[in-house]
Amino acid sequence: MPSAAAAARLRPAPVAPALTLAVDAADLPRGLLHATVAWPARPGRLWLRFPRWIQGTHAPCGAVQNLAGLVISDDRGTVLPWSRDPGDVHRFAVDLPAGAAGVSIALTYLANQPTVNSQPVDVLVHDGVAMLNWNNTLLYPEGWSDTALRVSASLRLPAGWSQA
Repeated sequence: MPSAAAAARLRPAPVAPALTLAVDAADLPRGLLHATVAWPARPGRLWLRFPRWIQGTHAPCGAVQNLAGLVISDDRGTVLPWSRDPGDVHRFAVDLPAGAAGVSIALTYLANQPTVNSQPVDVLVHDGVAMLNWNNTLLYPEGWSDTALRVSASLRLPAGWSQA
């Protein structure tokens, strides 16, 4: 019989959940960016993160203050109460009930509200042109490295807009 350490090495490493991110920019001309992110999850306490440090920046710049309309549901559509970590405004807690097999998060991001630090990675809209950064539309499960998480993203543009 292998030792506990050897058994742990033989066990397959846990696989990060695959996230599905759907961004709806139809209201972007009004400065509103809507998104839904979902992934499989087990019942119990789930900690969620809003990106704080964005690659290529030199300060914490995740503009969590622009997050609005946050609704967290389980995979059955039940809206769940959530709370913000009192020591970290970028961290949220939600309890998935027994029988839940996934989580779905709907949010709205308020565009054109950059700070000195967030401007290069924020959402800016002017005269039919927008700079969209995916990090502003995402809450993700805590405990996984950013390279382990897989995200399948889609984008709906306002009528008459094209992407580049």
